[in-house]
Amino acid sequence: MQKWHKERVLLIGDASAAFLPTAGVGASIAMESAAVLNDELARVDTRSVPDAIDLFLKRRRRRVDTIQAQSRLLFKLMSLKPEPLTMACNVLLRCISVDQFFGSITRWMRQPI
Repeated sequence: MQKWHKERVLLIGDASAAFLPTAGVGASIAMESAAVLNDELARVDTRSVPDAIDLFLKRRRRRVDTIQAQSRLLFKLMSLKPEPLTMACNVLLRCISVDQFFGSITRWMRQPI
């Protein structure tokens, strides 16, 4: 979604950025977002909640959007059609490790939240 909040409502997890199951990171991202939101809210009183939300968005947006885009790219690679492209992709996948295939997502997931 382009906007994750309106007034007192803030979306996190799949409500704000659903992930395809290909990368297996949806639940992890949701838990990270919950932890970051907790961290930001714990630092403010009720008058400063809008500021905490702004800080939450600054901390999360780039990471979530990047991992989501990478997840979608993996899905496209894994569901190539027609059959000759699928066969070529399968041959390529046999030549690389899981770490190489998921490398960009793994690097993002290893960074501090």
